[in-house]
Amino acid sequence: NSGGGGGGGSGGVTVITTSCSLSAPNGGGSLTGGTVTNITWTSAGTGITDANLYYSVDGGLNYGLIVAGTPNDGSQSWIVPNTATAKARVKVECRDSGGGSTTAMKDASDTDFTIALASALPVAPAPTPVTTTTSAALPRATANAAHPTSYPVD
Repeated sequence: NSGGGGGGGSGGVTVITTSCSLSAPNGGGSLTGGTVTNITWTSAGTGITDANLYYSVDGGLNYGLIVAGTPNDGSQSWIVPNTATAKARVKVECRDSGGGSTTAMKDASDTDFTIALASALPVAPAPTPVTTTTSAALPRATANAAHPTSYPVD
């Protein structure tokens, strides 16, 4: 008696692959600070609900957030920052309903593009975080101790 083999059906494993691909800006060319351009991407598979978009001014070494959780509709308008660089890139990170993302769900510009300064706009540095404390949150003695009670007069 020989052991039986499996049933000969057409069963198998179905692999669903999700992916995300940046279409533009995808490298080369030049944009001008302060102008509006569209970041576009395509996605394939199921379950991608939204995307985070980022930009870099150092060839992709560091990225800053443009927008988080934009709908996965393949397009987002972007006001180009007025930061001169020949090493700009954009990155898209598609996410599923739980906020997860795999390597296949991320893509960045293939090569650098240039951002030219708009002479009519100021170049603004990144804001510095500020911690504030109101005197209402301090005990009166502490708040009063911070203010002198007498002033020298010459």
